[in-house]
Amino acid sequence: MAPEMITGKLNYDAKIDVWSFGIFIIEMCMGQPPYIEDQQVRVLYKISNNPAPILEGNQWSDLFKDFVSQILVKNPYNRATVDQLLQHKWLIGA
Repeated sequence: MAPEMITGKLNYDAKIDVWSFGIFIIEMCMGQPPYIEDQQVRVLYKISNNPAPILEGNQWSDLFKDFVSQILVKNPYNRATVDQLLQHKWLIGA
């Protein structure tokens, strides 16, 4: 769930789907979503209060990590749009 949904600050829009896509990428790469070990209420707290998750590990290119980092930006106003992501060098080169 996107941080802005947890805090109730914004209505649903495409930026929430972008965040969900980023979490999906983390889950696919790491085999599980962030905070999988925690109880649901604790997960919501961590999503809204901790820094955004990042993709770690040497098996991922810097360009791919940059792609994911532009998706997982907590402030939705600073989060990349779908159009911006479609122009990212990693996606164009994939």
